[in-house]
Amino acid sequence: DNDFENIDAVIGPLTPKNFENAASELRKYNVPIISPIGTNLQLHSNVFQSRPSDDLLKSKIISFVRADTLVSNIIAISDTKNREVANSIKREFNHAALIESRKDKETGKDEYYVSVDDIKNVLKPGKNIVFLETENGGFASNVTSVLASLIQKENKEEKEAAIDIVLVTTNNNAAFEGDNVSNEHLSKLQFH
Repeated sequence: DNDFENIDAVIGPLTPKNFENAASELRKYNVPIISPIGTNLQLHSNVFQSRPSDDLLKSKIISFVRADTLVSNIIAISDTKNREVANSIKREFNHAALIESRKDKETGKDEYYVSVDDIKNVLKPGKNIVFLETENGGFASNVTSVLASLIQKENKEEKEAAIDIVLVTTNNNAAFEGDNVSNEHLSKLQFH
């Protein structure tokens, strides 16, 4: 019902169906329309995605890690649902260690946690890049808490080298944004 002929640009709508309808209608006026949430849109000459695709984000984070010359160690931590993503990280960095969520001994189902020793045993002195691949907020909370507790400053008296941990993910999703995950831990881990 509104006249969009003299509008400079439109941001939204937020639902895919409404966005497609608006894009189609606005195309005849050559009005740019910007999607603030969608990544798999039907692209027209007037449609702009404000978020890159998941594949592009994954590629960029892999390139970012590969370009870091100070990395001593790479670890990929995942739950069963994201095992394939962890395996693809292992293919990219063949020296990477893989850690998977603990399983229930009877059912074999994910219990969405790792122990301190699971991670401590694969950490190395220097800079450790840890990929965390999950959509489970409880698992993200557990892992970030454990990782934050394992950061260690150099102690010359005890002859202990520094252990620096940087947390990254190829899929930044709601698991990292919930109330379960401490922003203090994410900050301490320089979350990317």
